[in-house]
Amino acid sequence: MSIEIFTQLTATGDQLEQQYALRQRFCIDHLGWTDRNSVEGMEYDQYDHPAAIYIIYRHEDVARAMMRITQCDLPFMLKDVWPSLVGEDDLPSTDRQWELTRLCVERELGKERGRAITMLLAALEAIAEHREIDEYWWVGPKHRIETMAPHNHHYVGEGQMIGTEYCFAGYCDALNMVKPETRADMEPRDVLAIREFAA
Repeated sequence: MSIEIFTQLTATGDQLEQQYALRQRFCIDHLGWTDRNSVEGMEYDQYDHPAAIYIIYRHEDVARAMMRITQCDLPFMLKDVWPSLVGEDDLPSTDRQWELTRLCVERELGKERGRAITMLLAALEAIAEHREIDEYWWVGPKHRIETMAPHNHHYVGEGQMIGTEYCFAGYCDALNMVKPETRADMEPRDVLAIREFAA
């Protein structure tokens, strides 16, 4: 079980392949997305570029959870695809605001799902501290957002149907992703490993 943080430029081994394959299994096979790009069992889109950062959680050497983040002074999905969710005046636009996409956590993790989510959130905090990020923006259904960050989410604008789910846009405070009671249960070695990857 491990957390790994990388970009297209720093990826080693099978890191990129693992996250593309996880996205295929979760987004297309599990959620049933039909309007996505897929080649040889790997889902991808136009926001997979050198500036994007990927975070994966491995279990038994397979990526079972992940997310992708991109700074909002570059092209990003909320602005390009769903700007009506927040309105032009509320769209994030600086390098201190980043978009969080492709959140995937597989059910096969079982009891490990909670730990995987905590590790992903801790990685977001470490990256935010290193890169001086204030906010992580997202689009998704309320149940998924409130499961990830029940203590730290701010909705902006009205919701709308996206595919088969009623989704909202909003943001989380970047340095307050992990619940205090969960943070106390984190292993010191995990914290050190995350900080090393995020640097």
